[in-house]
Amino acid sequence: MILRVADPSLDGEQVPMPGIVPKLSSTPGVVERGAPKLGEHNRLLD
Repeated sequence: MILRVADPSLDGEQVPMPGIVPKLSSTPGVVERGAPKLGEHNRLLD
């Protein structure tokens, strides 16, 4: 259940992360990218 995903902030180094549970035969799901960088989705408020 542990996947290895390339982390762009670490020059593509593979980092372990949990996989998707449950595993379904029709729609198994995939991990497309790792976690966002710290503050990546923050926005400044006026």
